[in-house]
Amino acid sequence: IVGTVSFQVDVQQVTTASKLGQASIIGPSLIRLKDGRYRLYLQARADRGDKNADGVNIISLISTDGTQWDFEPGIRIPHGSESDVDFQAGEPGVYLGLDDKYYMAYTGRQMGVNPEGKEELMHRVVFAVSDDGLTWTKLNKHYAGSAVDSRNLFASSADVNIVNGQYVIYYTSGRKIIRATSQDSLKWVRQEIAISAGHDSTMVKYDGAYYMFAKMPEGLAYARNPDTRLDLLVMAISQDGVNWSNNYYQVVVKNADGSEITAENLQDPGAILLPDGSLRIFLNNDRGKGIYSIKPVSTLPKLAPDLVG
Repeated sequence: IVGTVSFQVDVQQVTTASKLGQASIIGPSLIRLKDGRYRLYLQARADRGDKNADGVNIISLISTDGTQWDFEPGIRIPHGSESDVDFQAGEPGVYLGLDDKYYMAYTGRQMGVNPEGKEELMHRVVFAVSDDGLTWTKLNKHYAGSAVDSRNLFASSADVNIVNGQYVIYYTSGRKIIRATSQDSLKWVRQEIAISAGHDSTMVKYDGAYYMFAKMPEGLAYARNPDTRLDLLVMAISQDGVNWSNNYYQVVVKNADGSEITAENLQDPGAILLPDGSLRIFLNNDRGKGIYSIKPVSTLPKLAPDLVG
């Protein structure tokens, strides 16, 4: 970590779990719709007292400016049955395909048996398609990670972009961020480890460079049984969206009163550009009680130190 970049809170309370009647809301993913509005997708864990919903599903909010948000009734992606790969449906990653349809790469979780014979939640990236971003159809396709990265083939927290006419997905596996590519956004080929210690990334092309925001341990390596909630929010830079600098910047976020937001309240970043071209990062706070957005205080560096010259 070679330096810091300063951000400040833009919208302190985009929404809260209690306001939406949910036990928790996490994993914000945003897209600018073809009509110019913005849609925000969230993983929502239903309140146990809610008779109309159960389990972990994906919900949405709508906005005309990326600042004021209205909840959209209903569930965008309902979780499947116990035998389905998405018995829990969460961590949405939404993108506009080359065919002008909306796609979602979300995390499906299902109880499975690990190599030691113990039951645990398996993670796969599951795909859905939509014409309008509101009504979704599951494609009954999923992507499993590689045994090189995770003995359980874990793949989660997907972030998909189109780079030079090719789909590029960054996903979390074995506490690493992996890059895979696709020609059709359905059949994926693992490429390499983009970040060797980190998770929950979002990538955005902004002001002539590519930026990735992710959670990473302070020492850039994990000890045994780490508390990943305490990882730092870190920024990486790329000129092409594929090759990333190994020099990172810690993202320091302050409230309006100048107080600094702690690492455990900087979770699951999701990036979006507003109509004026400015950058916003949406996050959830600790335990998913609320969603808020942040913006950079000054111009972001376009080159990491190891790329200068």
